[in-house]
Amino acid sequence: MYVGSEMFEAVTDRERARQVFAMTVSRIEMETHSYCNRRCSYCPNVVGDRIGPNQFMPADILEKIYGGLEEINYDRYLILNYYNEPLADRSIIARISEARARLPNARIMIYSNGDYLDRAFIEELAERPRLSAHLHPPEARRPLHRPLCGQPDQ
Repeated sequence: MYVGSEMFEAVTDRERARQVFAMTVSRIEMETHSYCNRRCSYCPNVVGDRIGPNQFMPADILEKIYGGLEEINYDRYLILNYYNEPLADRSIIARISEARARLPNARIMIYSNGDYLDRAFIEELAERPRLSAHLHPPEARRPLHRPLCGQPDQ
């Protein structure tokens, strides 16, 4: 991790600001929508309305993020969820494809509880090039996921 004087003073030159960003930011996490279907005790969003109406990131905000990342040829981690459940809305497939098209060198990832997975969804995700999908199903659902993921029952 880079820590230099630029971290403690205003950088007004746009090119230098791009360089500092590229040196210091290695992981970006953003929610493309708000919905989460679970209330996990360890999650800071266990209170609040994450189960209510799904709110999507406005297209102009997404465009601004991708545009800025394209300027520096961003090639580090881009995680397309934070406290939401990314697979709760199938639009995540389009978001993954858009991120890959615009940021060909980024390491695109999602983390999911796997509640919305079925074989067809797994196959659709597998078609996305160089996507890392980390599944963390709750203990009670793990036996249901093993066959979907090609793992033998235990």
